[in-house]
Amino acid sequence: MHYTARPAWRNSLLRIATALFLIVFGIVLFYTALADADPPVRFAVAGLGVLIALFLLAPGIYEHFAWRYVIADRSIECHHGILSRDVNAIRLRDLRNVNVRQSLLQRLLGVGDVEFSSAGGSGIEVAFRGVVDPLGLKRKVQVVQEEQDALRPRADG
Repeated sequence: MHYTARPAWRNSLLRIATALFLIVFGIVLFYTALADADPPVRFAVAGLGVLIALFLLAPGIYEHFAWRYVIADRSIECHHGILSRDVNAIRLRDLRNVNVRQSLLQRLLGVGDVEFSSAGGSGIEVAFRGVVDPLGLKRKVQVVQEEQDALRPRADG
């Protein structure tokens, strides 16, 4: 199994919708209510609207491009960073728990968080945030884990 993903754009849907609303509202305001205002006032209001929209969109854009999730033949990895890089990893053979967390909005959007932990660690060691079809991903990981367990030699002889 090879799986690569990033946080889904759907995970930032509320931010994106709010930013688009502000842009449309700003355009309407620019051409109607401020039609009689001086050009510097009109452009200042329009510029402020664009800045607010960018401020709302920036975290979602950063989140999408800074995080990358990988499940390879032997490990589960979470890569974070654009210029610098942090990598958290668990070997598949050490994997003990796979948890899925979804808020109501995430369930409606079909995204969620998948958390992985190993027997040797305390708590969640690797988390995939805002991935599409988290329950399907959990099932795939469990199938791969069962396949690896079947190939592992038994200690009892």
